[in-house]
Amino acid sequence: WAAHIDSDEFIVLKQHHHIMELLHQVPAWAPGLVLLWELMLTHPHNQSHYQPLPLTKRFQHKRSNEHVKTIVRVNRFHHSTNPHFLKYTPLASNVSHTPRAVDTHGVEVAEGAFYETGPRQVAVVHHYITKSLPEYQARCARGRADTVQDRNTSFYCQNATTILQLWQQEWKDAPPTFDDAAWQFLWRQLPEKYNKYNP
Repeated sequence: WAAHIDSDEFIVLKQHHHIMELLHQVPAWAPGLVLLWELMLTHPHNQSHYQPLPLTKRFQHKRSNEHVKTIVRVNRFHHSTNPHFLKYTPLASNVSHTPRAVDTHGVEVAEGAFYETGPRQVAVVHHYITKSLPEYQARCARGRADTVQDRNTSFYCQNATTILQLWQQEWKDAPPTFDDAAWQFLWRQLPEKYNKYNP
């Protein structure tokens, strides 16, 4: 198995203790397992500064997103030009069938980077898209590995006041949902290391 999971993304298991328990449930004919994104957002009032805490403890408010990430069988992977959209090799026994990955309920998912009605009860990918204000702004200086496009016009290259104002407006217009599933999973797996962060 393989997956394109960025350094600011975490696979969150909600009904399994180990990821292989989940992957063993994928039908043998399916080339991969599709997981939905959850965008983990920054609270504009109390998270503008960096805090030396585990990432999954710091940010626990989400907004659902229709992008997907796929865990693919290595022997069924054909190619990809987008981390959200993979192409698969057909089974030798059924080369005329367009191979499709399945979701966590075992339902085939149409090709593409989005899945509007996908399930989120079993497993998802938490994407920590903003983090603290200084971490967010650091993305501007870092640049991107997949393009030479100048980031100076991007939102995270704006001044701190502008960014915070937009975050505040976003929270007012559509308040995110609290979700500490990623932190709870991490804490349960390694209580001896993370007990100190729980009151």
